[in-house]
Amino acid sequence: MRARARFRRVSAANLIGTLAALCSMASFAPQIAKILAERDASAVSLRTYVVMVAGFSLWIAYGLMTSSWPVAASNGVCLMLSGAILVLKLRFSANGAARGDLDPAMASPYASERARKALSPGEGSHGQSTAAGSGPDRGGSAGRGD
Repeated sequence: MRARARFRRVSAANLIGTLAALCSMASFAPQIAKILAERDASAVSLRTYVVMVAGFSLWIAYGLMTSSWPVAASNGVCLMLSGAILVLKLRFSANGAARGDLDPAMASPYASERARKALSPGEGSHGQSTAAGSGPDRGGSAGRGD
């Protein structure tokens, strides 16, 4: 009977606060999973996560200063998860060079498709193949209007 009485004492505000904290903590899991699966964090904003880590740190300080352990604890978990994303962002650099498998010029999010094609191996300066007979100076019909 006492267990039932305790359950009734959970206010709507505490229930909503608990659900909000759980949602906040769970929101980082898909981003972490995506970064780890793709080994790419180029879509993650470094500035956003730096500010987010600072904000969670301040919430923890607030929770401790006001003796509100739920605020401090939930923001502590969020700090760890957002910090993990920040570390992954730094580990898997924006251009993929951290893995050593991409040319930074090719992986730049600002490089145009034409520039990427021009830099691709086996292609000429205008994205044309350099195989014999296919370029304008190799006797092929490309570029002559034939």
